[in-house]
Amino acid sequence: MPKYALRAQPNGFFYIHWSEGRRSHRMSTRQRDRARAERYLEIWMDRTGRSEPPPDPDVITPEMLDWEALGLTEAKRPDCVPKRPARMAPPAPAPQRDKLMTEAEVAERLRCSVSKVRKLRYDGRLAFIPGRPVLVTDAAFRAFLEVEEQRRARTRPTLRKAQRAAAAAAEEKRTGGLSGVQLARLIWLQRRAAQAR
Repeated sequence: MPKYALRAQPNGFFYIHWSEGRRSHRMSTRQRDRARAERYLEIWMDRTGRSEPPPDPDVITPEMLDWEALGLTEAKRPDCVPKRPARMAPPAPAPQRDKLMTEAEVAERLRCSVSKVRKLRYDGRLAFIPGRPVLVTDAAFRAFLEVEEQRRARTRPTLRKAQRAAAAAAEEKRTGGLSGVQLARLIWLQRRAAQAR
């Protein structure tokens, strides 16, 4: 059942405040006097069916009992009796926590920039814990490295770096260091000069 409370507005009027679930509500009483506002709250709760039902006389709650009058000390109260040690379960081991790293630490270990790490996150390739600062667990980082190694093995080019450099040098020697457009223009000029002779 939501709790209803009176709160004062900055303009001097009182309003009724309550929350239902995750939503917070408020309604003005249009009263500047607290006593009148409390009376308004009672009438409003009665008319809208929001008033709390009277307590059930057949139900005894711990607040209704006077433990001292019954002669019970703190240890003998039924709600304070501890379990016997033989029945108590062994304490659960503390969960092992992964080391948490910030984006900067991940970038340092990957030898890249923080923006590259953010791009990996946005692409869904690097798992992370959202918040400020964004954190990455050690297990997620190791999983990312394993997947990256597999991806690199699949996409490794067939030409080695030296072979690519040699192919580029041969192409430059053939074209004289000219681009495709420049080479086409040179050939056109040479043909035109040959025709003019």
